[in-house]
Amino acid sequence: MPKEFGFGREYRISDTKDIRQIYKYGKILRAESFEIKYVKNGLSISRICFSVNRKLASAPKRNRAKRLLRELFRLNKKKIPCGYDFLIIFKKEIIGKTFKALEKEFLELLANEKFFKE
Repeated sequence: MPKEFGFGREYRISDTKDIRQIYKYGKILRAESFEIKYVKNGLSISRICFSVNRKLASAPKRNRAKRLLRELFRLNKKKIPCGYDFLIIFKKEIIGKTFKALEKEFLELLANEKFFKE
């Protein structure tokens, strides 16, 4: 049973087949710092994975951005619709952003009415 604020393996997408499905069939939402591709997954929970280009920045900066968005997902699980797989693709604008700025972008994208009308 998933914990309320946990971020266990069940919330991560690691299967290549699932990631390819998101790239192939996913709908896209765009923000200044990242893009979110998503598809329905048929599960009772939403899962997440990240795509970060090595040319984006140095490894520590890329890892910090991943940690921030993973934490953002973990703390806002209740606000995120269940039953979706999310692939977050980082843009260079993400480097140096604060947690609050990223959270605002993320929640504004998910609040977009088009997202819920499928």
